[in-house]
This record gives sequence, C-alpha cells and structure tokens, in this order.
Amino acid sequence: PLGMRDSGFGVPQASDGNWARPHAEHDGSVRPIAPRDVHNIAPAAAVYSSAADMARWLLLLLGRGEVDGKRILEAGVVDTLHTPQTLVGLAPWQQSLYPESNFLAQGMGFMLQDYRGQLVAWGTGGIDGYACSLAVVPKARLGIVVLANVPWTGLPEGIVFWLIDRALGGAHK
Repeated sequence: PLGMRDSGFGVPQASDGNWARPHAEHDGSVRPIAPRDVHNIAPAAAVYSSAADMARWLLLLLGRGEVDGKRILEAGVVDTLHTPQTLVGLAPWQQSLYPESNFLAQGMGFMLQDYRGQLVAWGTGGIDGYACSLAVVPKARLGIVVLANVPWTGLPEGIVFWLIDRALGGAHK
C-alpha cells in the first residue's frame, strides 16, 4: 500500500538491478563480498530496502499511519509502536553520549529515548556488509535513515543523532 517497490525479504534486489553490494575489510582494505544467505536468520536480518522506500516508511510513521492522504495504519497502531514497553536504562557509556537523556526503553520494534526534550524512536541493524540506523522525532516531524554497505560500524547511528542535533538546534559534537 505504501508503494515500497524495492523492499523485501532475503538477498537484496532492486527492480532496476541497482543495489548496494556488501563490503568488508580484508587485509587492510575494504572489498566487496557476497551477500550473506539470511534464510536461517530471516526474522532478525532478512529485510532489505532502498532509501526511497525507507522515506515512505518514515512518512507513514510521521503521518501516524497516513501517507498522501491515504490511511494505511490506524493512528493508534503507530502510537503503540512509540509507547515504551520495557525500561532498558542508560549504561554509563550511553549517559556520556546522550547526557540530556533520562531514559531508554524498548517499544514495539523501536528503541525509545528522550533526547533534547523530544521523544526519539530509533533503531539500528546490520549484517555482513551492511549497517543502518533510522529515527523519527514525531513532534518535530523529523525522520532520518542512514544506510551503509559496510559492516559493524556506528557511523549510521552517529550521523542520525548528529542530524537530530542540527534539526533541534542543539550542540554539534
């Protein structure tokens, strides 16, 4: 219903054949690698998408289930996604990264955190050769996704929070 044509499950594909190949460091240089077979870990790692499709997903979340005047999800469903279910707490290293935050909680598929006076619903993911981070700041009507085709890097999350800082007018670390 969202028109997400370049999203799916399994090995990444794109309707036009243009998709990011995974990369990994080998002998001191970053090189392309074969996509990992994700069938045995599909619930945790089999979703792929494009930047354009992820933008549609963020618009759905920011529109509380409505995109382009079309209701896809009930607003209450999106509200539930952004409602804390389990308190996680902030580890000392997280407190140093996010000194303005008072809580970190798990929602339905999102980490939820107060940040600079705003609720941020965010998530990260990755698998061999890929890393991503996304966030929505509902009251600021802000959605960000950062995709990378290198593994095990904190860069996408760092960029997401750097962009949130810029959008909310906070200090730029």
